[in-house]
Amino acid sequence: MNESSIKVNIAERTYHLTVDKKEEENVKKAARLIDQKIKDYAANFSFKDKQDLITMVALQFTTSFMNGEMQGDKEEMQAMTLRLQELDKKLDEHLQAM
Repeated sequence: MNESSIKVNIAERTYHLTVDKKEEENVKKAARLIDQKIKDYAANFSFKDKQDLITMVALQFTTSFMNGEMQGDKEEMQAMTLRLQELDKKLDEHLQAM
């Protein structure tokens, strides 16, 4: 594995990470996105400490992920259903030709 040591800042803390070089840019982008969402929540909502903000960001991202995952499953099922319908039609045509 080709690893790289990087630093990311989230909620005014620096984290030292070792990541695969292929993932380095994605990890940095993710850290920036998380940090920006924390700042957005801080500007718009009252909070006791940063843990509240981090929890809200985690909830938002997890919900988005789950919704996207479910949507992907739904689209996959629709595509599979169409393919099965096509195969069923071809089988019917083949059986009728016999």
